[in-house]
Amino acid sequence: ADGQKVDAEVNVYDEEVWEPPRLQQFEMTKGCTYVSSPFCFEHAVEYFASTRSEPVIALQCRFGFSPDIGKLLNNLRSQEMLEVSSIIAECLRSTGSTGQLRMPTLNEVVQADTQLRAQLEDKL
Repeated sequence: ADGQKVDAEVNVYDEEVWEPPRLQQFEMTKGCTYVSSPFCFEHAVEYFASTRSEPVIALQCRFGFSPDIGKLLNNLRSQEMLEVSSIIAECLRSTGSTGQLRMPTLNEVVQADTQLRAQLEDKL
């Protein structure tokens, strides 16, 4: 069915909209990572100043939809979307707990970088 539309412009830092315990802050320190689904809950990320020797690295992997479909799906709250969200959450939980979803090793990152650079050079 159509589902409920949400206001995509709600400020997640608005303490009148998000009262404790619904508004929580988590400080990410060296070595911390997190997996989230922005569709499932409102959240924001704030990056603090970093140095060249200890940079902040942020990697976001998202599903891409055409603008018209993306706007529709991102703001739709229905039973069907609840089911989709539940499936995504279960997949993240099960793959995370079995080690199938994991951070790459430094060696894997270096290998991927080498492969991507070679592919880029081939195209130039």
